Amino acid sequence: MSAQGYVSAGQASSHEDELELIAEIQDPMLKERFLHMMMMKARCNESPGVVAAMIQAAEHQDPHVRTAAVELLSESNIVGEVTDVLAKALEDEDPSVRLHALKGLKNVCARQENEKVASKILSLSQDRVPTIREMVQEVILARIDSFTTSMRCSMLENELESIRIAAVRSFELEDRADSRVMEGLQHALVDGHPVVRMNAIHVIARKLQGSSLETVKGHNTNSRSIALKKSSLEDESEDLKVKEHYMKLLIRALRDECDDVVLSVLDHLDFDSVKQSRGPVRSAIDLFAHKSSAVRRKSISWIISAVKQTLSSSQDWAYDLVLGILKNPDTKNTDELDSAAEVLDDIVSSGNSRMKDVLDLLQHSSPLTRAASLRALHGAVRNLIKPVLWNSGSSPTVIGALRDEDKRVRIAAIASLSNVPSGNPEAIRPLLKCLEDSELQVRNQAADVIAGSLTRQDLQLKLELVSLLRKYSGAAQAVTKGFEMGGKYLSLEVGFTGRKDASAHDICAAALRALRGLGVPDSILKLGAHAVEAAVERHAIGFRYELPPNFMNQKHSENHKRR
Repeated sequence: MSAQGYVSAGQASSHEDELELIAEIQDPMLKERFLHMMMMKARCNESPGVVAAMIQAAEHQDPHVRTAAVELLSESNIVGEVTDVLAKALEDEDPSVRLHALKGLKNVCARQENEKVASKILSLSQDRVPTIREMVQEVILARIDSFTTSMRCSMLENELESIRIAAVRSFELEDRADSRVMEGLQHALVDGHPVVRMNAIHVIARKLQGSSLETVKGHNTNSRSIALKKSSLEDESEDLKVKEHYMKLLIRALRDECDDVVLSVLDHLDFDSVKQSRGPVRSAIDLFAHKSSAVRRKSISWIISAVKQTLSSSQDWAYDLVLGILKNPDTKNTDELDSAAEVLDDIVSSGNSRMKDVLDLLQHSSPLTRAASLRALHGAVRNLIKPVLWNSGSSPTVIGALRDEDKRVRIAAIASLSNVPSGNPEAIRPLLKCLEDSELQVRNQAADVIAGSLTRQDLQLKLELVSLLRKYSGAAQAVTKGFEMGGKYLSLEVGFTGRKDASAHDICAAALRALRGLGVPDSILKLGAHAVEAAVERHAIGFRYELPPNFMNQKHSENHKRR
């Protein structure tokens, strides 16, 4: 086309003629320029004539003309026929036409609900052109509510995670009793992407909150009131069934292979649900044996809070479920026992009526149960609850467990006494007897707890330690020789197996271990019980563990007198 043709294109008598003239232009840049000029004029003065011309041009054989027409129509405020034209343009063979039609329909979806349009938009989510797929995603995310529930359910099969997530989140405001929503959320919980599953958990948790029913109140006895109450009760029963369905979905999600999903369930699982069903508690208890430490810790925290909630509501079965783990121990899963003990520890630490249940387990036939029960009493020991430590009757106590026949229980009892606050030597004194235990591990642990518990003021108990060295002076001297040898020979770690009673060497080694742990230097320990006693007494009045200035002269004088 010549320059005269360009002028004619700008001065055509009708919009249709102008489009035809523009279509004949061969130069793409000039064609685009004239189309742009035409759109600018149309924006300044929209008229039915322009719109009609654009609708006709949307089917023009030239893709540039179709693109321009669709772009102009997409910016029009006229709906109805324009919407149908844009929807049809979604099937155009030219990607540019489809793309501009999508942009236009993004605005149309905002102004009206059109199931046919929404369906076509959704179909383009599998388009071969990446730019179009991205635009479809943008339209869906921006106008998700304009799609029907059925369409949003179908979006759960879309390959884009963002679209599946948007579909799931859109269910939040839907009626929770809608079967399509229930099925959609159930499907989302098995989605291949954990973020989709976590969003489904969030929505399900919201569905479980509150009630969608209005309960009829009042005391009228007329027939209308009775009918309304009957209808309300039926609706409430149905609502409870719906809630039960959603609760089962959450419980099932606790078995998800992704730790973050399981943690999300525990974050969203309402404690009030425990009052309605035992399922959440049982499932959370199962997580005590989970491979992830984060999940185990979270499940323990959730159980503690949930059980406390039920106890305050006089629903004791949740507490009994946790207690049942200790009563019926799984010998292959001690982690579960430890977790149950941790839950119970938090509950009975203040010395409430439940504490007796745990104390009674100290007489259980299984040593695993007895040991776990002692771990459940750490908080009570820390708070110096007297019935836990001392009892004038025949009731079991932590101190009494120091005499248990199983070494694992004795070790657990010693560990429990390590929680005794400083300044309570009477609670620590029973550990002195453990220094004479037949088991090396028991003796060593008792020595370590004694060393970590005694303070400067606990002189009497330290002197009782020293008395063991005096009682077995020969063995004590032999043990201290091992301090200089660098090996295991005659060291504190040596024990003799196959003996029912500890030897003098074993007892002295344990006592010396405790004194060493208190800070008494080896140089003083090697001098014997008299020197250790002097250093301990000096420490009690504010000095370090050291000998008095004239101690060595006095010792020399005493030795001279003996001669």
